[in-house]
Amino acid sequence: MAEIDIDKYTTDITLKNLVLIELHLAEFSNSPLFCRECLEKHALIISGAAQECVGVCKVSPDVWPRLAAWGDKLREALPTLTEEQAEKFKAEAREFRKELQSSSLDLKSPIAGHLKE
Repeated sequence: MAEIDIDKYTTDITLKNLVLIELHLAEFSNSPLFCRECLEKHALIISGAAQECVGVCKVSPDVWPRLAAWGDKLREALPTLTEEQAEKFKAEAREFRKELQSSSLDLKSPIAGHLKE
């Protein structure tokens, strides 16, 4: 059985969900692309993946606790989310994504696969 590279896997899944959160929040109450249920799912994935990475992942070790807390904070805000809050969370998602992308450049490619060679 192949061993999974936890850094690649967690970075990849987190980046994908951060992008999706940015897209949903950019459409706040303007289109069907704004979906609280989808945002809840993406935030839950980010929070869970980040919690698993705390103390384990070598890529951006300081980002994972902050990201886990941020995902939980977004989930808590969703039922009464305002446009101003949506903009703030969108900007924060972008900053987390950029931070992870710059840190993951040392990985061959988070998209190339998660199995260790």
